[in-house]
Amino acid sequence: AVLEVRAGGRPGDRLAERRLVGGERLREPQSRADREDRDLRARGEARLAEAFAAAYAWAADDYALYRVLDGYARDAALRMALAAAARAERASRGPEPAAYLRAARGAVHPAPLVIAIGGPVATGKSTLARAVSQRLGAPRVEADRVGHALLTPLPDGVADRRIWEGDFAARVYLGMLRRAGDVLAGGRPVVLDACFADAGRRAEAAALAARHGAEFVFAYCDAPPEQVAAR
Repeated sequence: AVLEVRAGGRPGDRLAERRLVGGERLREPQSRADREDRDLRARGEARLAEAFAAAYAWAADDYALYRVLDGYARDAALRMALAAAARAERASRGPEPAAYLRAARGAVHPAPLVIAIGGPVATGKSTLARAVSQRLGAPRVEADRVGHALLTPLPDGVADRRIWEGDFAARVYLGMLRRAGDVLAGGRPVVLDACFADAGRRAEAAALAARHGAEFVFAYCDAPPEQVAAR
């Protein structure tokens, strides 16, 4: 299967798109993401289900999804089991009802973990963050996107001034931690992609992990000056 998730418009629009090879494209609101999650699990694609949720959260800037995903998805799985039973009477294709019932018993996903990836600009931290996110099926919270979400509702002139205000960076990091907290509350790992230039920022991320009983890992990216300049 090929997974493709897109946000509609700007971050926060809460629209996504899933495409399976040989199937049609579906534009999904957040309220149906739980159904996609359980459908994939019922088909034996638990890792793909986590990847779908992570891609949706990044594309729609909707990390609060993780606070309710398991509960709503269990309910959706039960409803889908009933629908599958009805389909079985008509000998239609699709997972057996028992597969949805197994999916309703609870999601199996990686344990909560905070991986913060930092370093100067153009040192490869975003590339590494994407790779780690894809490997774990974990959502990625990116500082640049959080900043964009803060500025998007503002008129151009106001947005240009807001970037240079002294507390703007603090607001970006606060927004990142809030999103990461939503993911951790859902029992999942999360990848943070930002500079983390000072120890205080790293300590805040570590404290967030500790509050959720999660391990904290910090990875620092660096590169030779000539490579940074070339990028």
